[in-house]
Amino acid sequence: MVILVTANNYLLMFVGWEGSLLKCLIWPSHSYYSELNFSFLIINRVQKRFFYSRKLKSIDRIGPHNLNIISLIVGSLLSSSYLEKRSHESEAGVRIIFIKYGNNVEYIMWFYSTLAKAGYCSYKKPKLYKLIAKGNKVLFFYVLKSFSFSSFTWLYSLFYRNNLKIIPQNLYEYITPLALATLFLSSTWAGEKAIFKAQSRLNTSLSASHGLNNLSEVLKNKYNIETENKNSDLSSESLYIKDSSRAAFTKVVKKHILPSQLHLLSKPNLKLTLFGNPPFKRGMATLPDLDKSRDCKRKLRKEYELSLEQKQALIGIMLGDGYLHRPKPTNNTALYIEQSYPEKEEYVKFLYRLMEPVVLNSPSVVTRKPDRRTGKISQSLRFWTMAMPCLNYYHDLFYKDKVKSVPRNLGELLTARGLAYFIMDDGGKSVYNQTILHTRAFKLEDVEYIQSVLLENFGITTRLEEKKKDQWVIFIPVRQKTRLKDIVGPYMHESMLYKI
Repeated sequence: MVILVTANNYLLMFVGWEGSLLKCLIWPSHSYYSELNFSFLIINRVQKRFFYSRKLKSIDRIGPHNLNIISLIVGSLLSSSYLEKRSHESEAGVRIIFIKYGNNVEYIMWFYSTLAKAGYCSYKKPKLYKLIAKGNKVLFFYVLKSFSFSSFTWLYSLFYRNNLKIIPQNLYEYITPLALATLFLSSTWAGEKAIFKAQSRLNTSLSASHGLNNLSEVLKNKYNIETENKNSDLSSESLYIKDSSRAAFTKVVKKHILPSQLHLLSKPNLKLTLFGNPPFKRGMATLPDLDKSRDCKRKLRKEYELSLEQKQALIGIMLGDGYLHRPKPTNNTALYIEQSYPEKEEYVKFLYRLMEPVVLNSPSVVTRKPDRRTGKISQSLRFWTMAMPCLNYYHDLFYKDKVKSVPRNLGELLTARGLAYFIMDDGGKSVYNQTILHTRAFKLEDVEYIQSVLLENFGITTRLEEKKKDQWVIFIPVRQKTRLKDIVGPYMHESMLYKI
């Protein structure tokens, strides 16, 4: 500045002017704990003119992107933020919808200012909403939309399959300490019902199981942090930091956390919660987003066709405890699944992942009133699908005059996978190690027909036993167990293998 003021020619004035702009390279952090630095910042007027200006088309915004910014994005995408593809001619590209929330206004506004000053979103501050959560806790949140970038298409390819959000397989190089800290801070309030709806878990079985295992391995190999998947609330996928790795985890993320948030590292349970498709509640979405969501649901209900695996499994489920609900002939049909809790929790999750594309709500626990005779309180776990035309065929197949019965073409419908689901759903094991098929809900002629199908389709001989009057069950003898295991073993969930 001194050179600028005292210069007596244009050359010195230019040097003084350009030198004064160097202070733009200093990162305006709220805390020295911030690892973001000036290395990726460029002079304000240059960045506005050539790279980040809103007047530019997204196809002209091509990067490069600093690793610290990518870390913030990846950490956010693993949590509640998501990507949106832009198909408009002038906005073709990908933009990021950041959803930030918590009781620490300093952090969520720091996150906004970081992106704005780096040129990734507008300088106009997002509207900050306030919610009163459980226990009268005050939470703040905002929804922040970035500019569209053609150079973000690789992120979309990384995090999405068939328009569904997944956990990427090649995460090793992207799980930086800053990304891990961002995910951790987003996980603090991830279970808050005031913000998130129940169906926010990842939307494909592959992403949920393989992706979580992959992330767990990355943390182990890269930072020596051991985790476990407790998944206790059924509403999202969470990795819990083991007590033995608490010190290692704290060491990695501490320098990327503001001083006002360091107390979060002393919580009894440290967890990383991962979300699937947009997890926010209705009030947090924009109207165009909601309209688009409604249209997608209508189209899904109308046009969805069951996969071969779903069709085969559904036959076995309906022979078991599955229930198809169709109030009127003019209505469509919904599938209801309900099993005892917590004994069959893993099996219900297994069924949920099978039917997840057409399920709106995650499994929920139902507590019954105490039994009048014993005083015992029973619980069950249940979920249901959307009412869809593709299920009407199966309702007509299994119900006659609103009474469940065995279809006469069961021989054509029952496959090895279907038999496996039949055993998992309503099978059991006797004290003599026999496999039992509980068919008490069916008439004797229906049960005898099931017997004949088992013999004809699979070569399995069985015997009948009347447990109560007109309540028959099917026993598969021990001598048939080897054959049974060969047939249904590949389709059985590990928690149900004891039945065969």
